[in-house]
Amino acid sequence: MDLAAQAGLDVSDWGNYKGGPEDAARNPSYCYEWVLRDGDRILLNLWHENLKEQDGVISTHLNARTRIQQETGIRAARAERLGKAVQAAYEGALPVRVVLLDGNTRPGAGKAVKVRARQLDPEPWAVTDFEAATGKYTLTRSAAPGLRSFVDQFTGADAARAEYRDSQGHVFARQPKVRAAALARAAGTCEWCRAPGFRTADGRVYLETHHIVPLSEAGLDVVTNVAALCANHHREAHHGAGRVAMREKLLAIART
Repeated sequence: MDLAAQAGLDVSDWGNYKGGPEDAARNPSYCYEWVLRDGDRILLNLWHENLKEQDGVISTHLNARTRIQQETGIRAARAERLGKAVQAAYEGALPVRVVLLDGNTRPGAGKAVKVRARQLDPEPWAVTDFEAATGKYTLTRSAAPGLRSFVDQFTGADAARAEYRDSQGHVFARQPKVRAAALARAAGTCEWCRAPGFRTADGRVYLETHHIVPLSEAGLDVVTNVAALCANHHREAHHGAGRVAMREKLLAIART
């Protein structure tokens, strides 16, 4: 209840049950829920052990439909409410707050899952992918909601893997997930000058992704080596007289 209040949710109704306001935190209509909603505010409970880190990006990959099918009774109802909240966050580009849980998630037959500790993550999360047909979704830490509303100069290109390959000479392919994470971090503004990117014809925000240490110089295709820049500063990063100093500052920005 305290963490829900810290996340900005209205918890005044928690005391409206037989235990009264003095025992509000034990209200079973709220305290066992996997997701809490208050208008556009969404608070999810996530097990810390289920989080994955790759290239500095922390995320978790879950399946709402499978969870509903695995559960029965009140737990199935909670799983269904979780799935609806996740879909609403994705379709409405809503930010998500997360309570991280630590405990025993595999207690054995006949025993209940035990939570030992809870902590409200100070960083916002977002549903960065949701497949309505399968129920699969991805939650990403520090990502801006509406991740797919950002585009760069490679959007739509066939660049599934980062590799060095032949195509009438040598070209480098870029990983879409790395570019997407950099665009989400920038949240629609140039990471050098903070000017907003322009809107494309379909309403998305355009910035250009830039490998700070070029791939041709053995730079890595990772989030901490990619900046999201306006077109002008992208060209300056390549050709400007101050490009060396600019590289150092961009690396510092991408690593924070």
